[in-house]
Amino acid sequence: MLHLKASHAAMLAWISVAMFAAGSGCSTKPEAVESKQPVGANAAARYERQLVRRPGSTPEDEKVYVVEYGKRRWIVNSDWIRQHGYKWPEDVRLIRSAELDAIPLGEPIQ
Repeated sequence: MLHLKASHAAMLAWISVAMFAAGSGCSTKPEAVESKQPVGANAAARYERQLVRRPGSTPEDEKVYVVEYGKRRWIVNSDWIRQHGYKWPEDVRLIRSAELDAIPLGEPIQ
């Protein structure tokens, strides 16, 4: 019975994130929503040169960052994404808040 409850909870959590992501245009693939790897100093290395954001609907949650040289940099101007060869929204990865917070904050990209 415990296994069923855990599976049900996991499915509900995934559906909740997928429903939010569907509205935001981000990928709803389970591997794009959450990383199962532990949070730590290597979070920045794991997401180097990738576009990342956390799940959620607050203005802070909706910020998209690029990880460069071990720092997350908020992309203020969305034109930067296309100009640098990224695809919107396909290249934006949803990662756990704890992982995003583990990456030091760098200067915003205007």
